[in-house]
Amino acid sequence: MAIPSSGALDFLNMARECAYGTWGSGSITGAISLRDLVAGGNTYGSGQSYPSINTNSSSYPPSSTPVQTNSFYSYDKDATASLTSFSSSVGTTSSKAVCGQSIGSTYYHDGSGTSPTTGDDVYSDSAGTTSLSDGYYRTTALGGIRVISGSVNNAFLC
Repeated sequence: MAIPSSGALDFLNMARECAYGTWGSGSITGAISLRDLVAGGNTYGSGQSYPSINTNSSSYPPSSTPVQTNSFYSYDKDATASLTSFSSSVGTTSSKAVCGQSIGSTYYHDGSGTSPTTGDDVYSDSAGTTSLSDGYYRTTALGGIRVISGSVNNAFLC
């Protein structure tokens, strides 16, 4: 469930959503710090440790301070990234060697197109939890992409 998009908010239910992805149920221990709900952990005085905010949610509070209660409207801890699948070769460390590889693996990207482009994040799983390893990936008969730190750094031609 998610935090409602309007109406009264209360710290206990906000903490439940941040901790468990449940609005209205779940045990919360001790004090609740809004900063801990956003940053994760319990550095700012919360009685329990919270996971970091899920930025896959369509709405989430900013990491900057001050944190305002209304910035939590519509936050969904369990939201998943909307990813698009694409076909590719397996990754290699050589841009020349990749051009000879066959396209037979399926990966995923967070861009708006059918194929990943520069700046898109790329993943080996549909949940978007495992970034592609650094390297070169052939994505078309004409070329492919170079991945650095889980993002497309550039496209190239074979």
